[in-house]
Amino acid sequence: MEEEPFVYHAFDSANFIAEIERGTISPITFQENTEYSVVFEDGTMETVQSSDVEVQHRHTLKETTIKQHTKYKDDSCKTVWYNGAKCTGCGKLWKYDVIDEQTNKVCRH
Repeated sequence: MEEEPFVYHAFDSANFIAEIERGTISPITFQENTEYSVVFEDGTMETVQSSDVEVQHRHTLKETTIKQHTKYKDDSCKTVWYNGAKCTGCGKLWKYDVIDEQTNKVCRH
């Protein structure tokens, strides 16, 4: 099975952004052996690294599609795509709903 191209997925983010601003949705907690990538509406892509620095500021949120790739010890992997948001100031990510997911018995990444 070939992996789908990583593209921006438009969604109605008004409620999602409001929940982030109220603090009812927490940012992503980075997991071991998991890589996160984001793609913005203009097609710009970036890989996001974990940051242990807690930055206190009002988040400036930009809608994004998040790709979460987890590689397992048996050499399999799982990729999940989410609607999400990224703070342009501190880089924190928030996942919203799942767009799609794919599991491979052998990781090709």
